[in-house]
Amino acid sequence: MRYKFVVICLINILFFIPIVHADGEVDLTQLPQALADALTIPLFAGQILTSAIFLALFLFPTLMLTRNMIAPLLMGMIVLGFCTAMTWLPFWFLLIICLLVALLFGGKVRVWITGGGERGD
Repeated sequence: MRYKFVVICLINILFFIPIVHADGEVDLTQLPQALADALTIPLFAGQILTSAIFLALFLFPTLMLTRNMIAPLLMGMIVLGFCTAMTWLPFWFLLIICLLVALLFGGKVRVWITGGGERGD
């Protein structure tokens, strides 16, 4: 049970990312630009679409194989960090999503620490 998240990550990497052979050099930073050119959409929309495809590629199997929300949350943060490192997303996008997640879990942590407002009479 402890290594279930690691196994899910490895399954995602090994089975859901196709192995592609390219004759020349492949530059993944140009993937959103190529997608935007192919669909005739703006570059920012291509970056968002490329990041959404990568998120779906990793999050759907993780959501289907786990029952808790921590594993998909961690997988989503890892993928968003990858998309930010590849310059597909601006860094503020990741910061805003992390802030929203912190605000969502802030209330749950407060209830957990205080005991849910129940009095121990």
